[in-house]
Amino acid sequence: MHSKEFDSALINSNITTNEVASKEFQVLVSKLFAPHAPHNLSAVTFTRGGQGVEKAILTAMAERGQGKWTALGFAGSTHGNHTSFSLSQFRGHSKLPSLNWPTLAFPTSSSDSSVLESVRSNLKSQRQSGSPIAAVVIEPMQSTTGNVASDKFLSELRSLTRENEAALIVDATETGCGATGKSFWGFEGEADYLVFGKRTQADGFYSTVDSKAHSISFGGDQLRLLQFQVIDDVIRKDNLIQKVQTVGESLKRQVESTVSKKSAITGVRGLGTSLFIDT
Repeated sequence: MHSKEFDSALINSNITTNEVASKEFQVLVSKLFAPHAPHNLSAVTFTRGGQGVEKAILTAMAERGQGKWTALGFAGSTHGNHTSFSLSQFRGHSKLPSLNWPTLAFPTSSSDSSVLESVRSNLKSQRQSGSPIAAVVIEPMQSTTGNVASDKFLSELRSLTRENEAALIVDATETGCGATGKSFWGFEGEADYLVFGKRTQADGFYSTVDSKAHSISFGGDQLRLLQFQVIDDVIRKDNLIQKVQTVGESLKRQVESTVSKKSAITGVRGLGTSLFIDT
């Protein structure tokens, strides 16, 4: 990845706390992130330090005007770093105070209906109490717990948020950049915000063109953008997304055959090489 542009970005990233973006910054954004944009989400907002989820929540609140807004999430989720309020809220991090936002059990194949009913109930009760829910945040696949939300659940959750004028924030930080082999960002449904990070080096989220994220400055990171450019080139050149899908399908078949023989392993779920078993 060595180049004059990379050296410049590396130096600037270490001598100032403010982002120094060159005139090529927007060109790089269009080249690297526009081709991977999810359905109907063509705007990109960059953050730093794993703050994509909480910035998406703040943007969703800002778009709904003044008010005592809250967000709803699911237990066991990893949203952000150890200094982010979203991690503290939904994972119970002890070092930061809780915001007392509603947190529900993550859906499983046997609890989809009851969890959706709890979402519906909370959307109604929070609105009636004067603390309406501005956003519902979910990871399609929790890498830390092995829980996987079904496509049906995500689709019905999308319908519920629309009915109640709440934003749906999908956190694909853990499963993005080809980890599932299903799509580049690991989610093909509709969302209002799709958060990316980790493997992409750059942190941030996709949103609609008319999102207020465009009028809220969260900065950018040209150094991370140049790092992702190299990763993106290799992914496309070596056809790695398809390889993850092929290897994942083969691995899943082999694990499933083991499941049928050994009772100690009771199941396999997931996509691509992001697979989980119960023992």
